[in-house]
Amino acid sequence: LSFQLLESIGWKCIVIITMKIAIFVLLVSLVGAWEDTCTQFKDIYSSGTELCEVMWSDSFEVVDDSIAENPPGYTMWFFDMENNPNEDVTRALHGNDTAENLDQCHLQYFHKEAPSPEGENMLECHPWKNNACCSSETVQSPDKMNKAYGPGSEWDRCGPMSEACERFFVMEVCFYECEPAAGLYRKYDDSQEGSDGFNTWQIHKMPMKKSFCDSWYTACYNDYFCG
Repeated sequence: LSFQLLESIGWKCIVIITMKIAIFVLLVSLVGAWEDTCTQFKDIYSSGTELCEVMWSDSFEVVDDSIAENPPGYTMWFFDMENNPNEDVTRALHGNDTAENLDQCHLQYFHKEAPSPEGENMLECHPWKNNACCSSETVQSPDKMNKAYGPGSEWDRCGPMSEACERFFVMEVCFYECEPAAGLYRKYDDSQEGSDGFNTWQIHKMPMKKSFCDSWYTACYNDYFCG
């Protein structure tokens, strides 16, 4: 009886060990797959300009704001909610009438129909609290923003990012969802409905400050990303 018991225990141990080996092999293969698709930012993009223009598939066109003669570019972040600098950019590029009467959001993803003030819950994207195309629920937290666009679109799909790098992705979501001027650069207008590729959410060639893109590149230089 004791021999049979030992034999039974022996077989159970073999089964457990075999299962552990199989799980280990699976994890190793998954790590290998992860390493095949994830690379440091510095090896994916050569500069902040390339990061902004390529990562978002021509949504943005970088403008060198260190050259005074260049037209102005927008920024994805500012701190004074009483003074959105993007309004001056819109005024310079599109005229006073457009800047003063920007009463539609134009983009349609999670956006509101028209920009309006948000309440005290507007914390993550607080610069747009006084006039936003987003609702505070949409941009409630970095985790919610990260998961908002579905599986495969998360910025941390290659593992946790540095806090500095992740913050720039939060800024981009805030800008896209909240900035009223973003709708001026919608790739397709309503008259193109039915054409190939038509959508109501895509931005095309929106001028973006090079200094902002360079800062983003510096913050994420050593982080990993699936480019």
